[in-house]
Amino acid sequence: MLERYSPAVVGQALKHVDTPALCIDLLGVEDNMSRLSKLFTSCKTRNKTATIRPIVKAHKCSEIAKIQLKGDYTKGVCCAKVCEAEAMMSAGIRDIYMSNEIIGMRKLDRLCTSMLSASIKKLRCAADSEEGVRQLQEAASKYNVTFDILIEVSVGQDRCGVASASEALSLAKFISEQPNLSLIGIQGYQGAAQHIRSKSEMRTEIANVVRIVTEVKETLISQPGLVQNPDTFVITGAGSGTLEFELSSGVYTELQPGSYLFNDVDYSKNCNDTEKQEGDSRWKGSMFILSTVMSRTIKTGSPSWVVVDAGIKAHSIDSGPPRLYGDPSVKTVNGGDEHFRLLFSDPSKLPQIGDKVLLQPGHVDPTFNMHDHVVAFRCPKQLFSSAEILEENPVVESVWEIDGRGPGF
Repeated sequence: MLERYSPAVVGQALKHVDTPALCIDLLGVEDNMSRLSKLFTSCKTRNKTATIRPIVKAHKCSEIAKIQLKGDYTKGVCCAKVCEAEAMMSAGIRDIYMSNEIIGMRKLDRLCTSMLSASIKKLRCAADSEEGVRQLQEAASKYNVTFDILIEVSVGQDRCGVASASEALSLAKFISEQPNLSLIGIQGYQGAAQHIRSKSEMRTEIANVVRIVTEVKETLISQPGLVQNPDTFVITGAGSGTLEFELSSGVYTELQPGSYLFNDVDYSKNCNDTEKQEGDSRWKGSMFILSTVMSRTIKTGSPSWVVVDAGIKAHSIDSGPPRLYGDPSVKTVNGGDEHFRLLFSDPSKLPQIGDKVLLQPGHVDPTFNMHDHVVAFRCPKQLFSSAEILEENPVVESVWEIDGRGPGF
């Protein structure tokens, strides 16, 4: 089988990396981890046992997950798909929570086989139906493993999850009848709230989420014997946009941020605390698509443009187009599978053919899924634009396989 092409080698200057290439700035990654740690430390009303369990679907790369696990307050990872869990277990990561329901015995066979290969006898899984629980029990019994179950609760996104406390109670009773399963808590994740632009509206939405999960928790722990340990009842959820509110509630014991490590254009549109300015994100941009200028057109009386070699096969536009990092005056226009246009009002600022630029994607998670490798470099200091980073021309520090990527098997 043909080996997948790597766009870079360690020690190579960033400007010489082949394109389009997914690149991360390790200094920015570490800065975002520090920002998250400071948020935890400064929150006086948080549950003092609260931990961070980052969701690796953001990057699907076991080497990046290992970096995250070194962070303060961090304990284990979340995986959305079995292919992600297989990659994590193969890399030696043992504390895994499958935060997305797994339906299908073939998937569960793969999960359990990987568990045994990694000498893992217990894993966390989300569930929201009796059929899902039946399948988890069947797989656990077949492979002689156990699953700690978290009932997913619908908290406003209208995706997965039981719809009420009474439904959660009914499912909890069913779980208690399964010999290889134990109920340890609930999941309440409001994904749609992550991109509410107004902080006050976001705060109001998460207050409702907290109300729902609190009601479900009280209902479940009021019934003796349903929950494995009521004193350590887990309430997990939150994301990079809202986590300050779940954390400060004092109710959540675990948070699942993912995009915080990199930021993207969509998250950057969330307003700051005063609600006076869009784009004052708490996370620094640290993930980019390195692209090469392949054509340029100068127009009189209208914007001039360059074409770069990173089209929609290189970055996801489901949350909007990428932007030239650090220069909001440059408009980006979809040019198709292989191309993107960058429009400049001042033609004197047009890059030359062969120049490199760094595009910040609109959405981190699916963009990672389009690439086979991560090219990791380290800026010598905090830099905030494509031009600044490429002028420093840092060298490649690591090249990692995105070993959990795929359509979601």
